[in-house]
Amino acid sequence: MKTIFRNVPKGTISTFRHAADFYAHKLMSKRLLKNLMVKIEFIDGLSDKAGEGGNCIWSDDYIRPREFEIQLDKSDDFEYMLTALAHEMVHVKQWATGEMKEVWNQNEACKWLGNVIDTAKTEYWDYPWEIEAHGRERGLYVRFCEESCYDGK
Repeated sequence: MKTIFRNVPKGTISTFRHAADFYAHKLMSKRLLKNLMVKIEFIDGLSDKAGEGGNCIWSDDYIRPREFEIQLDKSDDFEYMLTALAHEMVHVKQWATGEMKEVWNQNEACKWLGNVIDTAKTEYWDYPWEIEAHGRERGLYVRFCEESCYDGK
């Protein structure tokens, strides 16, 4: 996986690079990873501007995306940013493996495992892709800390 970082908090790029690689290898096959590119940008006040601590979107082909952009809130604390990165990497996996797809002929809809989910009629916390991402983010972060000897500070 090729990873490009922009506006990284000072002195943290090696930790974020290691975390992104760690999460990717826990979530996806080596074969898939060879073809992925992920741009990770840190934005001051993203939570205030967009109402979210992070986001992920594909930036190439909606059918089989291999290029992704992740934005994280640079003003969040370090542990939260690493946890948010884990969450967004779950979304990279979902897009890249085809678990989640855009539905171009329907406004406000996504396909999840072949089923159309009407996002206008479904609460955020009930989106199946968010259930998975929220369910895995903490465990990925904890395993990263354990296996990299990162102490969370």
